[in-house]
Amino acid sequence: MPDLTTDFRAIANGLPKPPESKNENRREPSFDPFMKEAYRIEQHIISLKEFLLITRKAYLRNEAPKRKQGNHHTKPIAAQIPARAQFEGSLFSAFPRVITQLTDKERDEIDFQAKMIIRRCMDRVKDLEDAEKMRQDAVKAQSAKQLSRFFSNILASTETARSDDLLAVHRSGVVWLLNKRLMEVSQLQKNQQETRLMKAVEKSENQLHMSSLPPTRFIANQSQKPTKSTIPMDRNSANGGVESRFQQLFNDGAAEPKPSVQTSIDPWEADTGNAFEDQLSQDQLQMLERENDAMLSEMENTLNQVRDAEKALLEISTLQSQLTSHLAVQTAQTDQLYAEAIATTDRVEQGNQQLVRARERNRGTRKMILAFLIGASFVLLFLDWYD
Repeated sequence: MPDLTTDFRAIANGLPKPPESKNENRREPSFDPFMKEAYRIEQHIISLKEFLLITRKAYLRNEAPKRKQGNHHTKPIAAQIPARAQFEGSLFSAFPRVITQLTDKERDEIDFQAKMIIRRCMDRVKDLEDAEKMRQDAVKAQSAKQLSRFFSNILASTETARSDDLLAVHRSGVVWLLNKRLMEVSQLQKNQQETRLMKAVEKSENQLHMSSLPPTRFIANQSQKPTKSTIPMDRNSANGGVESRFQQLFNDGAAEPKPSVQTSIDPWEADTGNAFEDQLSQDQLQMLERENDAMLSEMENTLNQVRDAEKALLEISTLQSQLTSHLAVQTAQTDQLYAEAIATTDRVEQGNQQLVRARERNRGTRKMILAFLIGASFVLLFLDWYD
């Protein structure tokens, strides 16, 4: 059998196309402005949560790993996450695609951006709640105006009340879900900041512990000949001299010590500390002072970082406490609206049943009245004929 596919396609293409109806209106599906804004807020929350999870490993890492030699031209991290995260472009495009390490400044920027996004989302959710409250007030005012026509359209009014109650319950549930997801994101950010603060405190404690160790490398090249000043000096006395010097350098500019503390110092320990300093050359003393200054500067920087982390943690904790209290209130309101909606639905069903029963009773009454009128008419006709 020959192949006629080509001929069939040629004939089909040669046929005239049906005229397109110009009156056809292709409308895009219209969304509720409330739900549209709710979906937008949800996209912001989801994108923030994904970003925090992506950067969590680098955020909590103390030591910076070694960078691999190779391709340093990487795409933004926004190419690795869903497209909905592009709503906050400044948060995602500021970091490379492959994040292996973060500086303290970048961590502070993440904390600040996360706090701002959570706060903006909280404000938008509150705006949704205010808009829904205004709608409910308008519905109540409109229903109060229609009391005069209540008996004429009782069935329509009950159906409208039920739909309004269901809409209020639905929107209340949407707001509750947004608040719950916001609280989860704030809890995630709070846990990260707490872990960062704990690691910063541990790091500062380790530095203080290391600063209390004796600098033995400065006396490695010194002669070990016993002298009157070096023979009685043991390890504890040497440590005491160095610690006293480190304490003096670290507490530079602080308040003067109390006289009772000065009187409790053993003169022999002071002599051994001075003897230890006499063993060091001028270059070694200068090197020791430079290292002390560097250590002091590093400790001050660590202290400032801890203070900033505590401040950021306090702010995110305040936001989370507000979200928690607001979520509890929203949960109570949602439960109340749900109970009212169920009660309204039950009342509507009972009203419909009563209307059906009343209609059935009226049907029997109409038949009886009609039969009575027909009988009375025949009686009147008979009496008129009889006369």
